[in-house]
Amino acid sequence: MDAYTPDALRNVVLVGHSRAGKTTLAEAMLLATRALSRPGRVEDHNTVSDHDEQEQAHGYSIGMTPVALEMRGHRINLLDTPGTPDFEGEVAAGAAGAEMAVVVIDAVGGVQPGTEAAWRHLDLAGVRSRVMVVTHLDRESTSFARTVEALRSRFGPHVVALDIPSPDGKAVVDLVTAGDGGLAPDAAVEREQLIETAAESSDHLLNEYLEGEPIPIDELHDVVIEAIRSGALIPVLAVSPIDGTGVSALLDLIVDAGPSPLGHEQPGEAGPVTCAVGGAPTVRVLRTIVDPFVGHLSVVKVVTGHLGAGAQLHNTRGGADERATHLFVLRGKEQIEVPTLVAGDIGAIPKLMHAATGDVLFEGIARSSLAPLPLPVPTFRSALHPHSKEDVDRLSNALHRLREQDPTIGVERDPDTAEMILLTVGEAQASIVAARLRKTYNIAVDLDVPRVPYRETIAGSAERQYRHKKQTGGHGQFADVVIRVEPLAPGSGFEFAEQVIGGAVPKQFIPAVEAGLHEALSNGPLSGSPIVDVRVTLLGGSAHAVDSSEMAFKTAAAHALKEAVLEARPSLLEPVMALTIEVPSDRLGDLMGDITSRRGAVESVDSHGTTSVVHAQIPLATVQRYASDLRAISQGRGSFQIRFDHYAPLPAPEQARVVAARTDAVEERAAR
Repeated sequence: MDAYTPDALRNVVLVGHSRAGKTTLAEAMLLATRALSRPGRVEDHNTVSDHDEQEQAHGYSIGMTPVALEMRGHRINLLDTPGTPDFEGEVAAGAAGAEMAVVVIDAVGGVQPGTEAAWRHLDLAGVRSRVMVVTHLDRESTSFARTVEALRSRFGPHVVALDIPSPDGKAVVDLVTAGDGGLAPDAAVEREQLIETAAESSDHLLNEYLEGEPIPIDELHDVVIEAIRSGALIPVLAVSPIDGTGVSALLDLIVDAGPSPLGHEQPGEAGPVTCAVGGAPTVRVLRTIVDPFVGHLSVVKVVTGHLGAGAQLHNTRGGADERATHLFVLRGKEQIEVPTLVAGDIGAIPKLMHAATGDVLFEGIARSSLAPLPLPVPTFRSALHPHSKEDVDRLSNALHRLREQDPTIGVERDPDTAEMILLTVGEAQASIVAARLRKTYNIAVDLDVPRVPYRETIAGSAERQYRHKKQTGGHGQFADVVIRVEPLAPGSGFEFAEQVIGGAVPKQFIPAVEAGLHEALSNGPLSGSPIVDVRVTLLGGSAHAVDSSEMAFKTAAAHALKEAVLEARPSLLEPVMALTIEVPSDRLGDLMGDITSRRGAVESVDSHGTTSVVHAQIPLATVQRYASDLRAISQGRGSFQIRFDHYAPLPAPEQARVVAARTDAVEERAAR
């Protein structure tokens, strides 16, 4: 592949809702630039972008894939991103690497949740230059004009058609070069809209337009190109990736109107960071790929300077030093070795063992650090149950490797339930994690809804005596304790006191009593959950001169506590979460009803234009997988933040259900 200077680079992120045709469009662009002699098909599992085995198995993109194209003396680094909401982090990474976006719109679906999510990430990354491509116009009940109007209504009046399909649908009519004469009425209207919008960014063109003078085609072309480059005008193109209609026009527009990476600003920790030729090389890791055959591959963008093969790089996150032994430009899974990556270029470095997605690497002295990628917070909770002890031992290391590739994966161990909890953006991502654990690391796991970490407490007081007596030959076991349990204020935890009179329980055994109580607190009699907010007082008991021991008193204390708790009006407490939910205002009614159905309570509602922000408290048991449910309620346009707030009493019907489920589980284990 030829070497290119920064001004001949075009970094373009391909975004849109799932199934809009992004990967198929990438294939058509490869074919049009002669990088392919025959395009692949998603259905045939042979596309350049979706080369990952899991992508082929599921039929949709999972990761951001660089696809290098060469066109008219330029290299286009096309970043094909997923449209499935679970992999929104890949869209954020793609936007961080681009200066231009091609937003693919399905003519049937129009503006969909994936479209709006991508638009937000483009805003966050400062990608102003955007092109909209309308696909699937060959399907029934579609209309290019109607789609353009819907896009203009949603994203603003600067969205205008740049071409329109010909009457037979086999070509496109360029509204810039078509001139004023000979256009159909609908095409004439769209050209008028194009001229009016373009004129807003050029005083000279505006004067000509207002005075009714003919608009020179060359002048209109130049103004339109500059307006697209700056983001003042967002063009809409009709494209059919299947037969190639409009693909060449799209490629020409990318080359002509696509901004050079030089001068592009990215968010930094201490202010914007500008892509520049000078200075020491600074690179950001956009994606990390770990393949059992290929190895560790870091997809990077050079933000400043130029990166040469053999460069020594320092990681700002972990402090590790690593060498960029080889440099590649990627076309899907094809690796094209290059000697250097210039400022603004996107390529790949193999075998950076400590680099993870989002890391910033630099050679020499770093001038400025980039802000972290704006990744979605994982909230979809799944319990991981490995199939074997060997799988358990290797699971943590495998999950660590997967998190290096995808920082939107979270892992935590619940101290109360002892479950390994996988946090993902959604259910599809959780399934992909399980599949990769099995395929890449040979670790088989089942995914399940996590157990709720309930607490047990008491509302009354009770006294209980328990005598532990066991004779097995030789020394026996004997301990006798009398205890009283009393409730404490919420959040008080556990208190132990002793009021033994006359040495009925010898002093050397009192610590053993307390230790036995502490052990029993972790496994309450109702659900096996920890017992909290209780005071236990040792009132008395008795001992045997020979058979009493610390172990015997620990055992007696534990049994006494469980029996006393059952007599002291025990109840379950459930964790309650504080949720801040943002939805379109037209979905507010459905959201409020859903919160009520989950035993939640709305605390306040704030209105921000067309968006409503709801503050609510909802039991954890009903929102462990809320991400998928909120998408359905909000038509994919909602988001939420969640945090633990407090424990609250579990309603009696729910408590009965939990206790019954625990009883059934115990009986099932005993039957085995």
